[in-house]
Amino acid sequence: MVPGSGKASFAAKGLKASVDASGKLAIAPDAGFGVGIVEGRSGELAAEARVRVIPKIPFRVDFEAFEEGKAPPGWVGAGTKFKVVSFEGGKVLRKLPDDVRFSDGEIFIGRPEWTGYTIAADVRGSRMRRQMPNITLLNSRYQMVLAGNHQRLRIVGWLTTPPRLDKTIPFEWKPDAWYRMKFRVELAGGKGIARGKVWARGEPEPGSWTIEVEDPAPYPSGSPGIQAYSAGVTTRQPGADAYFDNLEVTPNDAQAN
Repeated sequence: MVPGSGKASFAAKGLKASVDASGKLAIAPDAGFGVGIVEGRSGELAAEARVRVIPKIPFRVDFEAFEEGKAPPGWVGAGTKFKVVSFEGGKVLRKLPDDVRFSDGEIFIGRPEWTGYTIAADVRGSRMRRQMPNITLLNSRYQMVLAGNHQRLRIVGWLTTPPRLDKTIPFEWKPDAWYRMKFRVELAGGKGIARGKVWARGEPEPGSWTIEVEDPAPYPSGSPGIQAYSAGVTTRQPGADAYFDNLEVTPNDAQAN
């Protein structure tokens, strides 16, 4: 900060943090996800910087601490596409299905250089006019997609059309029922191995992976995230709902399966 006519002072707004007299920001260890502003003043001069806070791996999110009607703070891409809502006696994250401009929504919740982790979440989709959503977990630039209308489970490489990497298997799942999705990506020997599981919530976790694919030219890293496509949304009618709950990101070496 350029010195002004007075002594410099600093403050953190909207953050679980402190700023010392030199302007050094210290985030509280239990801060969790958040966004805010660090403001500095010196005389008549003032400046501010926006701050995004992300917890270190491992972390778990059940959405109970987040404000209803808003997107989780610091979740890139959530914007107007996802909101925390009350559902079945608790809070969950809902992909809003009523705007045709945002029928497909993607959120990144970590750092792009993260690698060697597993992401898992409870998921649920509705059926609207015979349409079901696609629900996706993102891990290191790979996508594990639970496809509603086609009743399939896929692991695909990120962004290319057609996908550079695509493993697809039949997988039947029902509307208005909770499932647990788990997606792990590992790098070993110059190759990538992407593995996924899906099972009914409340039932024991399967010992074996539901789907698995090896990538000879793997992505080195990427942020964890989620994605949902609201099938059937039009300018006049909403499409199929998608819900997320109990999201976890853990290091691979902490996983038994």
